[in-house]
Amino acid sequence: MSQVSIKKNFLYNASFQILLMIVPLITAPYVSRVLGPENIGIQSYTDSIVSYFVLFATCGLNMYGQREIAYYNSSVVEKSRIFWEVVVNKFVLTVFAIICYLEFVSQTTEYRLVFMWQMITLISCIFDISWYYQGIQDFKNIVKRNVIVKLIGVACIFSFIHTSDDLILYIIILTGTTLLGNLILWLYMPNMLVQVPFKQLHPFRDKRIKLELFAPFIAIQIYTVLDKTMIGLITNDVAQNGYYEQSQKIVKMALGVITSLGTVLIPNIAEKFARHDYAGIRETAMKSFHFIILCACPMTCGLIAIAPVFVPWFFGPGYDEVVILLQIFSFLCVIIALSNIAGAGILTPINKQNYGTLATVAGAVTNFVLNLFLIQIYAAKGAAIASVIAESMVTILHIYFIRKYVHVKIIVVWLKKYFPAAIFMGVMVYFSGGVLQMLQMPGPVITIIQLFLGALIYAIIVGKVFNEADMIKRMMKR
Repeated sequence: MSQVSIKKNFLYNASFQILLMIVPLITAPYVSRVLGPENIGIQSYTDSIVSYFVLFATCGLNMYGQREIAYYNSSVVEKSRIFWEVVVNKFVLTVFAIICYLEFVSQTTEYRLVFMWQMITLISCIFDISWYYQGIQDFKNIVKRNVIVKLIGVACIFSFIHTSDDLILYIIILTGTTLLGNLILWLYMPNMLVQVPFKQLHPFRDKRIKLELFAPFIAIQIYTVLDKTMIGLITNDVAQNGYYEQSQKIVKMALGVITSLGTVLIPNIAEKFARHDYAGIRETAMKSFHFIILCACPMTCGLIAIAPVFVPWFFGPGYDEVVILLQIFSFLCVIIALSNIAGAGILTPINKQNYGTLATVAGAVTNFVLNLFLIQIYAAKGAAIASVIAESMVTILHIYFIRKYVHVKIIVVWLKKYFPAAIFMGVMVYFSGGVLQMLQMPGPVITIIQLFLGALIYAIIVGKVFNEADMIKRMMKR
């Protein structure tokens, strides 16, 4: 695939991620005020539980299917065979997961009705074929689907969610739109597949590879979803889960645009790896790292700077603890962005997923141990600190494992160039917020001014950094 196609697919993905940023900006202030921290915490806690069953239902098959489709992109017959093998495999695993989930719900007494409606997410796994479109690098249809579903979801939230008693209805909207989105993608499939004899299907082949791809997702679940579960169990305070969920939501919004590049890279680098085009892999990887660092550094410092003004007006009263949580989580913008390119973007498509598994397991164990101690002392803040430390370990290991495919020294050079500029920008933005508050300006206006001011300061400083582009190019040729 040409570089132009990478850019086009990234633009499709990035445009959707921008929509994902806009939607919470519209709905989160409304939902946080209507439902309150406790209901948000219940939704977050129950969602974390169902996620374990979703994890088993997918079992690494999405990543496996995406990569295999990319490997055989030129053969319609092979793509059709892989498609139906993965679909059958997912169906069997999801049905088993649903049976186990129903048994779990029958044994629980707390939030039983909420858990039942959360099961729609699990059912959606059967119909999720977005991995096929990612494998053929057709991000246009994925984005079209997601835009339609998100807009329907927004309309339903404002139409039907009016009081704190509407938690169940809110969960139905979230899970129902997920199911609808997965069903929409099936409309395009008849024109993309050919008939494959049932005898030629072997849905449970490549068990070892699937397990290798599955292992990182187990580990990732430990320090993304298990955090919420442990907060609920250790603190016995659903509001802490609510604070944690809201702060994570903002960081995910910021991360969405830049991490969407990793999704685009997987099929592209897989194709180059199949052709043994290692020079092409290195060139694509380094350009991706440059873009990621350029964008992620100011995101981290910017979120830290605007949090004290942004959180109170955005989420409303009762969410003061989200300020410090958001500032802690802000470091993940750089950390996860780098890890996403190194792990999902490079290690998986070059068939080195076992190294990614090792890194992720190391981070997961670290996160679990730290959670046991830090949550008891600092509640949700402890879980956030543990996540940052664990993600840092994963990123360092990922970059170490891909050192033969990238120029690590150049990555360090870019971090040294862009981070100081971002820190200076963040300090200016932070103090500007205090000055504007003294002038008694409205919170939303202050945040908008801070964003424009930060972008302007960073652009001016970075303009001088770009003068050293020739030096970086010389380093890449070595």
